[in-house]
Amino acid sequence: MKINKKVYVIIGVILVAAVIGFGYLKITGNEESDIEGLNQGQMRAICELATLETYYHNTAQYNHENTTLFIFNHTQTLWIEYDGVVEIGTDVSQLSMKEKGSKVIITIPHSKITDCKVDSKSLKPDSYHTNYEGLLTDKINYEDQQLALKTAQDEMRKTAENNTLLFIQADERVETLLSNYVNNIGKVLGKEYQVEFKYIEE
Repeated sequence: MKINKKVYVIIGVILVAAVIGFGYLKITGNEESDIEGLNQGQMRAICELATLETYYHNTAQYNHENTTLFIFNHTQTLWIEYDGVVEIGTDVSQLSMKEKGSKVIITIPHSKITDCKVDSKSLKPDSYHTNYEGLLTDKINYEDQQLALKTAQDEMRKTAENNTLLFIQADERVETLLSNYVNNIGKVLGKEYQVEFKYIEE
């Protein structure tokens, strides 16, 4: 299994630089803010940009067993070679914050899988490999191909779920970007914030 982690560091830096310019404005109206200069809407946008994408290239196997004429058993096997991506991010709807002296306490849930999909552009005619066993075996049809595709996605999700390091890295990305945001806004306002994170345990 080959895993390539794509890091959006440049996007995070650009975002932090952008919010400095208007972060010092007093938040009014319907915009959410518990602390002067800090806006929860902007913080949620930062969390979304911190989403970790992990890429996979693998082969999944799907076996279809059938009985022909109530007598002959045969097995149809389909291998599908694919590229896929698993996205791990934060449920921004649960983000909240409060101020305690010079400390900004940010409460968020742990990162989780937000999307898991096979890249359809990676699927070509030679991405499917078959091996037929038994008598009177028919070719694997479109339905079997779709079941094989689902098998590939399920295996990819399971592999990601078992890799705890990915979720630790995703949490760290969110903490880094949010801390940078709070500290930079603090500098604009002439304040020195201490950022603390609390996680919602499921």
